[in-house]
Amino acid sequence: MNENPINVSVLTFKDWFDSDRIYTRPKEGKHGGGIVTKYLYVKTCLPDLHVTDDCSDPNLKQMLLIEPMFIERDYSEKLEALRKHRGIKLLWAEEQAVFRWDPRQRKRIFDAVDGLVACNLYQKQLLQVIAGELPIYVLRSPIPEITEVSDHREKRVIAVSKIGLQKNTDAILKVFESLPEGIEKVFLGNAGLWGSHRYLYDLAIEEQIAETADRHITGASLAEVSEILSTSAIYLSMTIYDVGSLAFLEAGMSGCTCVCWDYHPMFDEYSSVVRFRDVDEAVKVIERRMEQPATIDAQMRAEIIEKHSAEQFENALKSLFLEVFYYAP
Repeated sequence: MNENPINVSVLTFKDWFDSDRIYTRPKEGKHGGGIVTKYLYVKTCLPDLHVTDDCSDPNLKQMLLIEPMFIERDYSEKLEALRKHRGIKLLWAEEQAVFRWDPRQRKRIFDAVDGLVACNLYQKQLLQVIAGELPIYVLRSPIPEITEVSDHREKRVIAVSKIGLQKNTDAILKVFESLPEGIEKVFLGNAGLWGSHRYLYDLAIEEQIAETADRHITGASLAEVSEILSTSAIYLSMTIYDVGSLAFLEAGMSGCTCVCWDYHPMFDEYSSVVRFRDVDEAVKVIERRMEQPATIDAQMRAEIIEKHSAEQFENALKSLFLEVFYYAP
């Protein structure tokens, strides 16, 4: 790393790259969720990478990767500071913030940057609708590699998510209700973004999850999430809202069999994912998997390592830098 430094800065909230949070359980005022996890893992995988929350930081590198949710707050002042930076400025999107912006706000921000960076091919496809003439690149989020994982797995299905209709948690609930005895059902998450809730109907779903699951873990640190995933046989996802899923990537890195429904194109990049069409088929897929010895899914793990390991992320970041500065039209 020191022999060939990466001339890139990452601009996001300071609290989101505080490495101590890997061992801190989310709570009110310190929420978790995928985007926070993303930047904690960025710092874990590349601890020497320059990460800052200061748009006027004198140490900004030639290329900036900017978190959209960071830039949208007080964006006029931040854009004024960034305009003085003579390097390349790129928005690195992993969720839907850019689509929620008022068109005038989005135009001002897009006019101030030189391109968009997607977290996967699905996100790139979505961004093409609003990018205009801005180029779009792909940089997959890093997942720290767990060097020692157990072959033995508990006959456990785990879902990890904020609880809510937009996350399709009611469908996860139906799968849990239909699974037979002998398969442990664990749900990790709550009706807030690991903090306060927003909708009363999400609280109702949370109550049903608590009654149906064998274990309902309302909040856990990243270290605790990793620990339970590394002993689980199956990770289940039926998300609607997400464009990228750190929980899915963590589960794959941990060696879980990832059972995800056909509806979402996000999973199409991963050939090792087991797909299903509806609740009934999900139940049948899980039952068939549990008839076999519960062991690590080595193929799924290998695919995540190939696309998302720290080494791959470093190489991808260097390639992105070269593409932007030397090969972009």
